[in-house]
Amino acid sequence: MSDETDEPTTVLPEDVDPALSFFSERCGGNDFLYDSHWHTHPGRMSAYCPHSEQWPDYRISVYELPRDLPVTTRYWVEGFMAGNLPTPPEDFFDWEGGKFMAKWRPLAAQFVKTGYWPNEDLLRDYMEGRCTLPLFGEKTERTT
Repeated sequence: MSDETDEPTTVLPEDVDPALSFFSERCGGNDFLYDSHWHTHPGRMSAYCPHSEQWPDYRISVYELPRDLPVTTRYWVEGFMAGNLPTPPEDFFDWEGGKFMAKWRPLAAQFVKTGYWPNEDLLRDYMEGRCTLPLFGEKTERTT
């Protein structure tokens, strides 16, 4: 029986699940997502490249992944992003009228799709109405 993949069989580290693969333009082959139990920024995932001897471990965001992820990988990414959604600042909880949640929901939806999360100052300005929703890749205009 022959292996029908284009890549040679690679022995992966014990903590890397071969089911969580994706095609990486970084090396031109399949890389793998895994849970490293530490992160550099919210939404950054750990990836393993069996083709790189010098830098096999790296971090990647949702927007850097190909759109045609294998089903298992896609669901893992969706769960990872949902679990990495930063906690709303406590001083912004607004139980009267839901104004806070009306601003928080689009920001959270953007995070899950792109992995983009604004820094603390930009987040506070947005939540307090001093700037528009900071969309990934766009500059934010402050109103004050």
